[in-house]
Amino acid sequence: MRTCRLMFIVVLMSPWLAMAQPLADKLPNDTLAYFGWRGADSMGPGYNGSHLKAVLDASDFSQLVDEFLPQVMQKLGQSDRGAVEFIPVVSEILKANWKHSSAFYFGGVEVVKDNPNPRLAWICEAGADAPQLLATLQNLVAKAQGAPFPIEVKQSGSLVVWTLGKMSHEFDAAIGGDRKSSLIEEKGFKAAMEQVVKDPSFTLYINVEGILEGVGQIINQEPDSSKAKQIFPKIRDGLGLAGLKRIVYAGGFDGKDWMEGAFVAAPSPRTGLLKLVDGGPLSADLLKVVPKTATQVGAGRFNLAGLIGQIRDGVTQFDPNAGAQVDAALAQASQMLGMDIQKDLFGALGDEWVGYADPNTGGYGFAGTVLVNRLADPAKAEQSFSHLEQFINQMVAPLLQREKMSISFQTRKAGDLTLHYLAVPLVTPTWAVKDGNLYVALYPQAVIGAAEFVTGKGPSILENEEFLTVRKRLGETNAGGIQFTDLARLAPINYGSWVAISRLIGFADLFGIKSPILMLPPLNVLMANLGPAGGVSWSDDLGLHMKTICPFPGSTLFGADPISAYMTSAVPALSMGVLLPATAKARESANRVKSMSNLRQIGMACMLYANENNGKYPPDLGTLLKTQDIVAAAFISPRGRGEVPAEVRAMKAEQQAEWINQNADYVYLGKGKNNTMHADEVLAYEKLEIGGRQGSNFLYGDGHVEWLQGFMAQDMVSKLNGAK
Repeated sequence: MRTCRLMFIVVLMSPWLAMAQPLADKLPNDTLAYFGWRGADSMGPGYNGSHLKAVLDASDFSQLVDEFLPQVMQKLGQSDRGAVEFIPVVSEILKANWKHSSAFYFGGVEVVKDNPNPRLAWICEAGADAPQLLATLQNLVAKAQGAPFPIEVKQSGSLVVWTLGKMSHEFDAAIGGDRKSSLIEEKGFKAAMEQVVKDPSFTLYINVEGILEGVGQIINQEPDSSKAKQIFPKIRDGLGLAGLKRIVYAGGFDGKDWMEGAFVAAPSPRTGLLKLVDGGPLSADLLKVVPKTATQVGAGRFNLAGLIGQIRDGVTQFDPNAGAQVDAALAQASQMLGMDIQKDLFGALGDEWVGYADPNTGGYGFAGTVLVNRLADPAKAEQSFSHLEQFINQMVAPLLQREKMSISFQTRKAGDLTLHYLAVPLVTPTWAVKDGNLYVALYPQAVIGAAEFVTGKGPSILENEEFLTVRKRLGETNAGGIQFTDLARLAPINYGSWVAISRLIGFADLFGIKSPILMLPPLNVLMANLGPAGGVSWSDDLGLHMKTICPFPGSTLFGADPISAYMTSAVPALSMGVLLPATAKARESANRVKSMSNLRQIGMACMLYANENNGKYPPDLGTLLKTQDIVAAAFISPRGRGEVPAEVRAMKAEQQAEWINQNADYVYLGKGKNNTMHADEVLAYEKLEIGGRQGSNFLYGDGHVEWLQGFMAQDMVSKLNGAK
């Protein structure tokens, strides 16, 4: 029971620990997804002397498992007779799963006579508990008569096996001990496992290549899937997923500490989105911007311009129109902002980023965190960001004035540093550019401190012994991503908040259920078992790698104050709750103005046509395209479709004119009329379904355009339809 309790604690502290490495020799080599764990009876050779065991021994988790949770389950079941029968069964299965080595298997979905047949299994090396576990599962299966898929339970020695769906003979062979037919001998699985933690306590394995192949086979078997047959390979290849082979994630003990490793098998050369992992190692200059006294550090590569480019190239491969739509969206946004977003904004950013919290820069915790980017073009970046905030000020401020409010970006000098900040309550999001770096933080004090540290060239994190120790333990000097948390310095600060959160369980006392009071160990015990935590990630010709180390699973939670982090993050959210609706209104106003411009162009083209045709207006809008200097985009409202499809733009004028007559976003009323129309007579208007309840634009006989609110626009259209 004690080992069962300990494993339950591990699961509570880290939900993904309900996965495992053992019993891979009992699963077939066609396994597509595998989850499992050693079980509480055999956590691994390092458990007895680990920090994890010391922390658990000083806690009340045994009371949680043995007394508290059973009472809670019993209380919940008192009002439901079905639950009273079900809860003990589930409890027995979970206890067996936690105590003994277990594995979960997914072998794909077979389509048999147009019926999908999933292949799922759970196996448990139950030892002396095998007969009782078998009887429990058999009882459940008996109650599941009429299930759409075959369900079987059987026992092989001390091994209990539950299967869903028709299992192949390979599964039975593997259970019987035929290692040649088992996952443990599968070449791809073995190669992936060599890249992660040795002798792990848990493992997650996914055969992505096999899953994609299975999806393709299912699509090909469907009689009405001709479109899917064409699209699926394009999506797979366009995003570069064809190069994604396997994913494995495992964790186990490394001395007294806990180590985890992940590996994504994606051999070079990589294509699509997978190319983004080929960023190379971080430069030492990036880490030099982080003070030696920083308590939390996260650094990595992220190329925003490259990401958008890869997405555009990927979607173009399976739909040329989609690529054109991305280009059109970027072009429209660039036109609205008055700058080339891809080149002037995203292109000015560098691909090296680092975020850190330092008590001597911005204080402890999330509120004092600083984000730094090593800019590719500092001058252009500062110019582009300044231009962007001016645009936001111009669009948002007038709308908020109606509410007698003002939210805007402002600037002020702090020495030779120009601070750009958003003037809102409680937080002051701020950015500045100096020494080739972009600094961003929630408060200007943190930006000033970060910039002054770099200018002063003080001792950096590269001189921090704890940081260097973690990097040495992880053994990767060419990392493209780095994490570091000084838990020994942060835990005493955040401990009180976590103790308070742990006492939420005390609500049970109000209902007569005694709750454990030591959900966390005393601080002195915790501090004796804490050290630095960190992680690295890197890529090579085999794929993408990740490795982390910490004192015990869940220990990194003590690196953050949950209450202050929640409060600090909630304030910007509240501010954005005010700002975003205003931004949406600004975008709607801009599109409304563009639509008015389209109608004015249509009105001018009608007048020019009338001058050439004895005062008569054209019979339809398509005629204007063929005879006047007006483009097809003028007949499409930015509030609706937004753009003319690429295939239409490639058509000849006659074909475009026909398409416009069928798809224009404006209703034309000038057929049979001439240039003697009254000034208050409607010549054309924006379709109501585009404007919705907000309203629509109307073009009048003298060429002017007016905006009518929703109900007024509907009344006007009703009158126009009645006059026909």
